[in-house]
Amino acid sequence: MKKPYAVINFTKLEFEKIENTPPDFLDSNYLKYLVHHVLKNLAFHIEQAKREDEKEMEDITTIYIPLYSQARINERIHAKHKNFLCGNYIDHKKTRTTIQKRSILYQGEYVAWDNQNKGKPFSYRPSDIYKNKPICVDYIDDIKLSKKIRELEVKIHPVVYSGKYKFLKKYFVFEPRKPNLLEINLENAIELCQTRRKLHNNYGKYLNEASQIVDIYNGLFRIYYNKNTDGRLHTNLTRLPRVYRKHLKYNNKTLVEVDLSNSIVFFLAVLLRRSLPLNIVTKYPILLMIYKYLESIDIIEIQEFEKLSISGEIYDFFIPAFRENYKPNIIAKLYKKISDEPYEDRDEQIRKLVKKRLLAMLFSETKDYTIEQKIFSNKFPEILENLNNYKNENGYNKLSHALFQLEAFCMIDKAGGKFNKAYSKVAPLFTLHDCLITTLGYEKDLKETMEKAFIETLGVTPNMKIKVWE
Repeated sequence: MKKPYAVINFTKLEFEKIENTPPDFLDSNYLKYLVHHVLKNLAFHIEQAKREDEKEMEDITTIYIPLYSQARINERIHAKHKNFLCGNYIDHKKTRTTIQKRSILYQGEYVAWDNQNKGKPFSYRPSDIYKNKPICVDYIDDIKLSKKIRELEVKIHPVVYSGKYKFLKKYFVFEPRKPNLLEINLENAIELCQTRRKLHNNYGKYLNEASQIVDIYNGLFRIYYNKNTDGRLHTNLTRLPRVYRKHLKYNNKTLVEVDLSNSIVFFLAVLLRRSLPLNIVTKYPILLMIYKYLESIDIIEIQEFEKLSISGEIYDFFIPAFRENYKPNIIAKLYKKISDEPYEDRDEQIRKLVKKRLLAMLFSETKDYTIEQKIFSNKFPEILENLNNYKNENGYNKLSHALFQLEAFCMIDKAGGKFNKAYSKVAPLFTLHDCLITTLGYEKDLKETMEKAFIETLGVTPNMKIKVWE
């Protein structure tokens, strides 16, 4: 029996009970879809707004979600159902003795003309009585409707459909007639999502995590790729927060990852020693561009950086300097921005913060993260000076693009391709930037394959760790 299509809905909003109420006959499935569409896209816009201004974006009254023509998947009934959601038809208990009729959604202004979507639609947001309200999982049992939603939502880059990464196609199944072997325990994952909201109290994060969970449950896979920027594959697994990984299974088997320790600084060390094979450098022009800025760096400095990077100790090395330059209360505030858990001054917590801040420094404009630059420069002055020169003259984002492209080439093209060729009949393979994932029982084979691929490609292998998703 085919499982129903899961959506997120406001708790206690039971559309089945209003199907036969005025103004006319209503389809509860389509009402659920429209609310789900608004909530899911609201989550994306809240998170996007936070990234752009680096502030907590909790006021959802400022964000309206457009319904473009392709999202109106049943034009025959769409207007009637949209009008119902925006009309005052829902009983709302104002006081113990007073009940008002209120709407579920508010309709906003026309959205500016969008050439890509060929339209000028209205936009919508939750009404005030549903602002920041708890959500739950609801279900659509209309097979035709759920099929249309899948056709709208599934987005797979051609590099996976028919290009060099097509070996991933069999694992991210996005063909309706084939069973989806990558599954998530919906009940347990949503329960965790509800618990986490009490800790972080961030409505955008709450909606976003719930959306990611139901997408995987529904088999709505999205794989994005841009060879000219980071060159990474962005999948549902890269977007799903780490805490939910224990609820994932593939063909009812536990997943396990082989993770590169300090991946980015390892690949930076590889660049610094300027010993990449010519075929790799010519394959990625961005690497050739950065090479000339690294010629004059002291070899001893490079060797020390490489030693710390390969051993996995580079972030630990900088912990004392961070403690000297930041007061304990500032460290606690900075940690709160990157983690939901309370700061307890544990070694793994300060290490996590050091890693986050140093990588942010490397990938930001040279005027930012001045304290981190001072800390880094005390140990590696020539490396920082030359990297800053490169960023100032070519754009700060080019450094991250170079490192991510090199990482993707080694991890997916070389190590991933090698493992898939040898084990595709017995074990799956998923990518998650600095780690590769398979099922429990094949983790040692995956680790050995990765180590061989790195030796063959770079002449050196980083420290790797096996982590079971449980």
